Amino acid sequence: MCARISKRPQVAVRLLAALAVLAGVTTAMFLFSSSFGLSIHSSISDVTPQPELIVVAFSTKTNKGFCDTVLSAAAYGHVPVIVGWGEEWKGYRSKVVSTLSYFEKLAPTDVVLFHDGFDVHFQLGKERLLDAFLRQNASILYMAEKNCWPMFDARCDAFPKSPLPRWAWGPGTVYQWHQHELNIPHFLNAGTMMGFVGPSSTLFREMVRQVMEKEAQGHGVDDQELAAMLYTGGKFGVKLDFWMATMMSMHYSKDDTALEPDTDNFGPAEADTHKIRRHKITGTVPGVLHYNGNGKEWMDDFAKESWWRNKELVDRSKVIFQTTDGQTAQWSKVCDEYYVPPPNSTAAGEATPK
Repeated sequence: MCARISKRPQVAVRLLAALAVLAGVTTAMFLFSSSFGLSIHSSISDVTPQPELIVVAFSTKTNKGFCDTVLSAAAYGHVPVIVGWGEEWKGYRSKVVSTLSYFEKLAPTDVVLFHDGFDVHFQLGKERLLDAFLRQNASILYMAEKNCWPMFDARCDAFPKSPLPRWAWGPGTVYQWHQHELNIPHFLNAGTMMGFVGPSSTLFREMVRQVMEKEAQGHGVDDQELAAMLYTGGKFGVKLDFWMATMMSMHYSKDDTALEPDTDNFGPAEADTHKIRRHKITGTVPGVLHYNGNGKEWMDDFAKESWWRNKELVDRSKVIFQTTDGQTAQWSKVCDEYYVPPPNSTAAGEATPK
């Protein structure tokens, strides 16, 4: 009897702890939806003056990942500008130098969404993406991810913690340097960023300066490391999208989203055939999914589940992208080879990714 009685307080403590975790997550999600999440879907017509959103990607050539990136962008009304197209890849120097050169041509009050060219899928149109960015009150917003890379040393401790509840991923939630499915995303990932053109140009100008300086010393440098160090140093007003409302890193995050009918953008008759991925923890629909790291292992599988891969729903002959010299390129001329069944194949569907 005594043994059984003595265990009751322990059980009660565990139960209270579990309820506290649940209450914390529920409260945080309520506060998020009240102060930010619900307002994502409202209009940005009250923002004066309304900035233009310009989608910019870096890519020197085409491949299947590039084609999916542009195809998904077009499905949501974006015509991306491709920086570096046709140029020789000379490391991350190419990326920051070419991108800065294009940024300097734009109006400083507009907003750029800059992303890698080979591993990104879009989920939101211009208005909702711009709205989600503006409501985070940031000059420059980068993606949050679960892995501290490429530092792997004490500098990782300089990253601020996430505002999400401590146990947002359940009792096993961790804060650590290296990748882990239950790590709260709070490290900077440079694969996608959004920012006002003026501050973004200033940021890239500093990254170009540091790249040149490192190269002169015989050292290579990664743009993600540069951006991370500027973020942790409190420079240029850089923030992270901890809520995954604009951008989401898919590294070690396969199970963090759920595919569901897109009732936000389509009516009942179309929602079931136009599905979208919603974040299970925050309840947001990330505007851009970036399949960095091990995310590439399921990138093509997720693409096949996306409505924009359906030939009947998207007229691929009308999909276009632009280059920095103002030329328009037809997606079909660059990408058709990746979406045509191989010769002598009787299997339905598309070609094996190259």
